[in-house]
Amino acid sequence: MGYTKVAVLADNESGLTVGDGESWAGGVGALVYAGTSFPTTCRVQIQLPNNAWLDVGAANIAANGLESLDLPAGRYRLNKSGGTATALYVRLISIPR
Repeated sequence: MGYTKVAVLADNESGLTVGDGESWAGGVGALVYAGTSFPTTCRVQIQLPNNAWLDVGAANIAANGLESLDLPAGRYRLNKSGGTATALYVRLISIPR
């Protein structure tokens, strides 16, 4: 599996669909998110070896923001439920050391 330095988890998305996930190289990075409106629950998840999904951290994405993270390489997705999502953009971006 090839990993990227930028994983696009949402790109001008509206609605509550949950994607298949994007491969990301891992390491120190930034989770950057912006939107017009956010769903009730909006969390970044990593896929486990048994194909289950696990929330990354305890934070619920509810407003525009940026977080620093140190995560393993893997497949990540955005899990959205409840309420409305409009013009949602979410990226995992590697920060070179």
